[in-house]
Order: sequence, then structure tokens, then C-alpha cells
Amino acid sequence: MKKSGIIISIIASLGFIIAFVGAGYYFYLAKRAPRTVSVVGLAEKDFTSDLIV
Repeated sequence: MKKSGIIISIIASLGFIIAFVGAGYYFYLAKRAPRTVSVVGLAEKDFTSDLIV
């Protein structure tokens, strides 16, 4: 009985660690800076792009 309790707690601990690492990774992806150009207001700026899509 005691060994099964230890095994269950190890499995649960590993599950929590994997869940928190996954949640942290997706939180990091959601909070990083967007790779777009945004303009606010009426200002205009011409620029040359080095990437043609």
C-alpha cells in the first residue's frame, strides 16, 4: 500500500510539472512581441522592405 502511494505521488508530480511547463511555454508565446508593423494616428512613413511576399 505504501509503495503504490509513492508511485501515485510521483506520477502526479510529473504531471503537474509537465502541465506547468506547457502552460508557461504557451504564455511566453502569447506575450512575445508581434512581428508586425502597426501605425496609430495619421502619421505616415515610407520604408523599404527587404522581404517580398
